[in-house]
Amino acid sequence: MIPRLSITPNMKEICWNFAVNIIRGNNQYNRILPNEVRNDEEIASLIRIQRTYVGKLAECVFLQYLANNNINYDAGDMFCIWEGQNNVDKYDFVTRDGRRVDIKAAYRNNHYTLVINREQFENDVKDFYVGIKLNARDSDSNNKLIIPDSITFGLIYGYAERSFLERLPYSNLGESDCKKYPLNRLLDVNRLLRLF
Repeated sequence: MIPRLSITPNMKEICWNFAVNIIRGNNQYNRILPNEVRNDEEIASLIRIQRTYVGKLAECVFLQYLANNNINYDAGDMFCIWEGQNNVDKYDFVTRDGRRVDIKAAYRNNHYTLVINREQFENDVKDFYVGIKLNARDSDSNNKLIIPDSITFGLIYGYAERSFLERLPYSNLGESDCKKYPLNRLLDVNRLLRLF
């Protein structure tokens, strides 16, 4: 069974404020954007905020999942903003034996895969990737925007090991090369839980 966790208004507010502050403060590395919005700074900024927001919400969902399973995980750096655009979000979950876990959010209706862009996969190495689907509603599908407050829950589909993803070819979903794998074929997240 896929774990389903509620997202509270407080979680949304904290994650939204974090996303706005990190993007508007020019403190996040800009990896990729849809080609059709690259020349529209306002839409590009909204998409960056949105992607940071859903990523942080997905991390909150996983943190709640750990807590629900009696795992007290220190999330001290989860909302730290690292100065400078060349820095990436330094927050990861780390297993007892020191392996790094990255949380990936799928959030639009047409998102059915775990996706890690090539640059991140090759330069910011993680051991495990967890796929979480958030139930966002589109506000403007032409510009790939969602209604931020529409998200009420997250489904933890499971995880993939880096060693497995390394064997998959890169794909291009329209923005850049990436590793992708269907959410519904991920390994049971309870197996990963045992490592915490």
